[in-house]
Amino acid sequence: MRAGREQIGPSIPLYLDAAVNWDFETALYLARALESFDIGWLEEPIVADDLDGHRLLGEATSIPIAGGEHEYTLWGYRELLAKRALSVWQPDACWVGGMTVMREVFALGQANGIWVVPHRGSEVWGLHAILALAHNPLAEGGRPWVTWVRGEPPIRDGMIGPPAGPGFGVSFDEALLVKPDRCEARL
Repeated sequence: MRAGREQIGPSIPLYLDAAVNWDFETALYLARALESFDIGWLEEPIVADDLDGHRLLGEATSIPIAGGEHEYTLWGYRELLAKRALSVWQPDACWVGGMTVMREVFALGQANGIWVVPHRGSEVWGLHAILALAHNPLAEGGRPWVTWVRGEPPIRDGMIGPPAGPGFGVSFDEALLVKPDRCEARL
C-alpha cells in the first residue's frame, strides 16, 4: 500500500475493494493498518449481509466503509440506513431494480448524508445515474468483458463523459446476444 500511495502521490484518491474476502477481525486489523495511507474507502471488506459488522468496522476505523452492490431493493437500502452500516452506498442499476429505484436510493442516501457512488458507474446505466443524480460524481471503472454493448464512452485520463446517442446512447451487438429460441430448457 505504501508503494501504491507513493506512486500515485497524495492528491489522487485511493480506493480499496476487498470483494467480501475478509472476516471481521482481518478487516479491522487491515483497516487500522491502512489508515495512514489516506484511503478514500474500503469497499466490501466483509460478507455483504453482515450489517452490524460493517457498522462496527466503520466505527472502529477512519476509513469510510463502502458497499451495497448486493442490495437488490429500496427496502435493503432502508435497512442499511437504519443500521448505519455503510458510509458509501454503491447500488447497481442492473440489480437494484432499474433507474427508478436507483433514483430513490440516491435520494435516500443524499437526504441522510451518505455518498452514493454506483457500482459499475462507468457503464452507461450507472453513468446516467451519476450524471443526473450525483452531487459528488465518481464512476467505478468499466468492464472490458461487456462486449455486447456498443458505443459506451471511453475513459480517458481517468475521466468519462456522457454518450452522444439517443436514450442511453448505446446499441447492442445482436450477434452476441442469446436469442430465446436458441435457449434450451434443462432439468
